[in-house]
Amino acid sequence: MKKIFKLFFFFCAFLIVPGLCQAIGEPAPPILSSPASNANVAGTSANLSWSTSPGATQYWLWARRTSDNVVVINQNIGNKTSYTLTSLTNNGDNYYWMVRAGSNSGWSGWTAARRFFNGPALCTYSISSTSGSFASSGGTSLISVTAPTSSCTWTASETLSWVSLSSTTGTGTGAISVTVDANTGAERSGSIIIAGKTYTISQAAPGPSLKCGAYVAPNLWKQFDCYNLAAIGKTTNDDPFTPSWRLNGGYWQWGRKGPSSSQWYNTNTANFAHGPTDSGVTEVNSASISGWAQTSAPKGSWSDAAKTANDPCPAGYRVPTQSQWAGVINNSTQSIVGTWSTDADNHTNYSSARFFGDALMLPAAGYRSNTDGSLYYRGYDGLYWASMESTSSHAWGLYFRSSYADTNYHYRQDGFSVRCIAE
Repeated sequence: MKKIFKLFFFFCAFLIVPGLCQAIGEPAPPILSSPASNANVAGTSANLSWSTSPGATQYWLWARRTSDNVVVINQNIGNKTSYTLTSLTNNGDNYYWMVRAGSNSGWSGWTAARRFFNGPALCTYSISSTSGSFASSGGTSLISVTAPTSSCTWTASETLSWVSLSSTTGTGTGAISVTVDANTGAERSGSIIIAGKTYTISQAAPGPSLKCGAYVAPNLWKQFDCYNLAAIGKTTNDDPFTPSWRLNGGYWQWGRKGPSSSQWYNTNTANFAHGPTDSGVTEVNSASISGWAQTSAPKGSWSDAAKTANDPCPAGYRVPTQSQWAGVINNSTQSIVGTWSTDADNHTNYSSARFFGDALMLPAAGYRSNTDGSLYYRGYDGLYWASMESTSSHAWGLYFRSSYADTNYHYRQDGFSVRCIAE
C-alpha cells in the first residue's frame, strides 16, 4: 500500500497530471464574484462573495486596507460563500481581498487578490436627451437626470440669454424644464450643461409670414388678405385654407363703409350683415334684416382708380377691381373643396370653397338679398364685390359656383362678401 501512495505522489509532484491531485486532495480555488474588480463600495460595510468550490467544506478569507496596511480579516469563515466586512472607513481607502477553499484534504491556493474602493458614492449622471430642436415659436422640454444615489447633487447652467431653466440645482434622480424663448431673428444654437452633461439646443428662424394671393395677370402676383372681411377666424388665426363657419365673414352692400370693426361679428345694419356666430342652425344669422337699405350707394363710393373713404378694407388693402378678379380667374388653376349645396336654404353648409391657385381660397358664403337682406345660397354660391360700377344701380363682382367662376354685375343693395387685396 505504501508503494501505491508513493507512486501517486510521484505522478502528482513530477508528472503533474492536470486536476488529478486536486480531485483526490484539496479543492480548487473559488472564483471571486462581487464586488467587481476596482468597483467603488460606498458606506461602512461591503458584502464579498465567491463561487462554490467543488469538494470544499470551508473557506478562508483575507482582506487588507492599504492606507495603514491593516489586515482587517484573516480567518476561516466556515462553509460560506459570502461575508460582510464591517467597520470600513468610507473615506476613499483601497481594500484588497482574496479567498481559498479547504476540505479535510487541505487548502487550495489563493485566488488572485482583487481590489475595491471604499468611499462616498461616485456621483456619475446621465440625462434623458443630449439635444433638442425647437421651432421659432419656442417651447419647453423636460430633461430627466439619473443619479446613482439620492445624496448626489448636481447643477445646471443658464448660459444662454434666450434659454431659462426651472432650476439650477438638484439632488438625486430628478428632472429639469428647459424653456426656449420665441426666436425673431436668424436660426440659432447653443449649449447648456446639466449635471455635467452637455445639452445642445437648436432653434429655427421664423418662417415668412403667411401670405395669401393669386396671379391677377401673367407674371403678376398680388397679395390678398387671407380671410373674408369680418371673418371671426382672422381673430383666432384659423387655417385660411380649411373651410369652416369661422371663415365665412360678413356681407356688405356695394359702396358702403359698414359699421366699425367692433360690430362686425354680431351686428346687422341697414347695409351690413354679420356672419355666423357658430356652426349651429340658431347661429346662422339668415333672417331678413329690418331697415335693409333700398337705395344704392352713390357713384364713386368705391372706385377702381383709388381706394376711397368708404372702402371698408384695412390700411394697405382695398376692394379688388373688376379687372383684378378677372385676372385671378384667367391666371389661376382652379379647384373646389367640400360638399356643395343644391338649394338656397342650407344655411349651415360651411364646407364648400373654391381655390384660385394654391394660395387663395374663397368660401362659398352665399349672399344677402337686395330686397330685405335675407341670406341665400350659402354653400352654393360665392359672390365677392369688385370696386367697379356698372350702372347707377349695379356694380361688378366675382361670382362662382362649383362648376364655374366669372365676373358679372349685380344690384348694389345685395350683400356680398369682401376679400381685400393689397394696394
